[in-house]
Amino acid sequence: MNPYGGFEGNAQSFRVVTKLAVRAGMYDGLDLTRPTLNAILKYPCYRETKHKAQTEWHDRSHGHKWGVYRSEACDFTFARESIDGGDNAPGITCDGRCSQVRSAAAVLMDWADDISYITHDVYDYFRAGLMPLNALGDSKSKFFEFARPRLEKHSNWQEFKKAYDALLEYMPERTWGNTRDDRVWLYDWMNKLITRFNNAVEVRSPSMVSVRPEEQYIAEVLKQLTFFHVIERPKLALAQEGQKKIIGELFDELLRAHDPSDDPIGSRKWPVLLQDFYQRMERESETGDYLWADDERSSRAVCDYICLLTEDQAVDLYQRMTGRSVSQGSIFGAWFD
Repeated sequence: MNPYGGFEGNAQSFRVVTKLAVRAGMYDGLDLTRPTLNAILKYPCYRETKHKAQTEWHDRSHGHKWGVYRSEACDFTFARESIDGGDNAPGITCDGRCSQVRSAAAVLMDWADDISYITHDVYDYFRAGLMPLNALGDSKSKFFEFARPRLEKHSNWQEFKKAYDALLEYMPERTWGNTRDDRVWLYDWMNKLITRFNNAVEVRSPSMVSVRPEEQYIAEVLKQLTFFHVIERPKLALAQEGQKKIIGELFDELLRAHDPSDDPIGSRKWPVLLQDFYQRMERESETGDYLWADDERSSRAVCDYICLLTEDQAVDLYQRMTGRSVSQGSIFGAWFD
């Protein structure tokens, strides 16, 4: 998608709630309020206007990436306008750049998101035998060797090491055995950790909240442990390479199925929902909400469609379009509706 506005997961989420999700026939998206949209904006900036804020890495008032497509400019402007001098940051700085300052609600959402993922990932991976929480001290040197090049440039390495040692105090002394005592310990561990993370939030004013650096370092240790023990394991890394290939080839195959002579439908070889996406973009061009170039419109429609597929639906559609599945002959695939 790089030539057509790029792709970013947070920008795609904003596009889903403002354009793609269905609430009622008269609306595109969910017709959310300004504060709700502003809270969703984890990185409130366009790709081409992104700038590096001079802040500490643990300062959550700023986003350091971009998170909005130009096609959602109207919704973005609406979300970022001040509400009676309230707690929403203005959307444009005096020099015309996007302000990357998050709303207080967006800071809370971002921290809650981190808490949810890291605690439940560790919970699942320990139970599955993939993360030896009872023996983290044994792999300490290898873990530091793995994490240091990933973190040293943007964080305080000594604070990270201190957080690792602090986290060891929470760890079990034995492997997971699925006993009642194991379950009691694990629930107690999660509650203690989540409580500590929750209590790290400091409300400085109605429009400003912060999160103590100590707890953010502990959260970062848990993130890096997940990468070290699970995400970057060779077996999973190889599977991810295969998944990337499926997504790339599915994208190309759907674009090749687009016949410009079928406009404004898009292509009768496309699934119906993909045709709907393409038609809606044409209406946006006609009304002046956003002027889509032909290549950009077809590429974004395909991107939107793939993003809404489950893993099984994506694999099934890929196999059918490439002819690599001869055993599944029915037309009623997982992606049919």
